[in-house]
Amino acid sequence: MSFPAGNLGIKIRMKFSDPNSASGLEAPLQAIKSQFSGALSAGNDPMGFGAVLSGLSIVTSGDVLSISTVLPAEMLQNMASGAQSGFAATGQGKADFGDQVRLVDGSTIGGEILDPIDEGIIVKLATGGGLSRRIHWSEMDIPTLETFNKFPRTSQFVRDYIPKERAQAKEIYLQSLPEVARPNAGRDF
Repeated sequence: MSFPAGNLGIKIRMKFSDPNSASGLEAPLQAIKSQFSGALSAGNDPMGFGAVLSGLSIVTSGDVLSISTVLPAEMLQNMASGAQSGFAATGQGKADFGDQVRLVDGSTIGGEILDPIDEGIIVKLATGGGLSRRIHWSEMDIPTLETFNKFPRTSQFVRDYIPKERAQAKEIYLQSLPEVARPNAGRDF
């Protein structure tokens, strides 16, 4: 398979110890390809995955299953520009989140926020351009979490880490009651 300039070709070759495993996997993969191709051709393809699926080749030969496709240059450029701008697709990038993440231990990590998921974020470091380790939401201080809570893309992850305001307890007043007169302890009582 030759790839046009600027496109990225992907080839996967899997060798199975049992030839039936390779051929048994081909039919379900073809069915998945058909199902997604039909859904994407119905106009629900904002990212251009239809082109990827239309060029997807799934072939078995004995104990080998081969899958190959081409990612068009335009799709690669869209993915690269989205990765460079953090939350470009949602309009949430460095300018919205600020350029520092403050941690509960008092340290700060400067850079651009990338890849927010339930397990935390990765920061593209301002110094050196490398990537930080994944920073869990529980490691961030409350003001930083409150900033992330303002954005739909991250609020779902930080909600549980922000302390909730507790209702004030009502004051209870104890009053002394007037003494009740005791009845005379007579015979009938």
